[in-house]
Amino acid sequence: MSPADQAVDPTAPENNPPAPAAQDPNAAAVAPDPATPPPVEEPTNWVEAIQSEPARELAGRYESPGSMAEAQLELRQKLSEALVIPGEGASEEERADFNTKMGVPKTAGDYDFSLFDDEKAMEVDDTFRDHMGGALHAAGVSAEGAKKIMAAYNEFGMGAFNAVNEADKNFADESMAQLKRDWGDDATFECNLAAAKTFLQHPEIFGGDAEEALNIELSDGRFILDHPIFLKAFARAGLRVIEDPIRTGMPDAQVGNLEAELDRLTKDENYWQDEKLQKRVAEINRQLYGTAPAEGGVGFNRG
Repeated sequence: MSPADQAVDPTAPENNPPAPAAQDPNAAAVAPDPATPPPVEEPTNWVEAIQSEPARELAGRYESPGSMAEAQLELRQKLSEALVIPGEGASEEERADFNTKMGVPKTAGDYDFSLFDDEKAMEVDDTFRDHMGGALHAAGVSAEGAKKIMAAYNEFGMGAFNAVNEADKNFADESMAQLKRDWGDDATFECNLAAAKTFLQHPEIFGGDAEEALNIELSDGRFILDHPIFLKAFARAGLRVIEDPIRTGMPDAQVGNLEAELDRLTKDENYWQDEKLQKRVAEINRQLYGTAPAEGGVGFNRG
């Protein structure tokens, strides 16, 4: 009889394994072994596996570890080519190399100040060029940066210069308008202004200082000889004290008579208010001094 045909004895011990022991519901629970670490919950993606919070936030900007690695490699390449500002312990050679890469000239004298060679630009001297060149070089300003600074400086300076000239012109124009109102007709105005100019240029008055006198300024920056008060005073002086009138074939007797009349009229206390007296004085002056119109904004030429 084959083994397959043999009957299985259900009572045999090998065919009846012992039943599991019944658990007592009142029995105490078995405490876990402290030496065994608790199970670690596996992260759902690669970012969550990073322990450092700042690093985890950085990694979250990338789609994969590979893309983050490529970005870091590109950053390292850029940093290797970047210019690093020399620190306190840097050598002179390191500083010079940095300045060269930044476009700073080798010396203070290598800056380009040709902008000021233009006749329309501000006038600067060698002292200015040396001082500014030294300051720019000490500050590490590049050659191109210096050009822009000088252009801005020139623009500002010329603006201020032109504003002063415009104010001087306006003041002179206002003075002329005031004198025309005070002196009346154009002929009197021209004669009085010519007399003031003659007085200023007379060698026995200002001598060789006439040019300097023209540029004397008041406290507000306006020229003193543009002020109506001084022009009136110069006109009176010119009419009374100049002894070398321009005469054209005029007999001495006639000159003497005209001079006497002129002296009498200009000393008249009503001269500056009497239009008839002023016209007669203007007529006499035309005969003795000529009627050449005044030159310049107020009858004077400034250097």
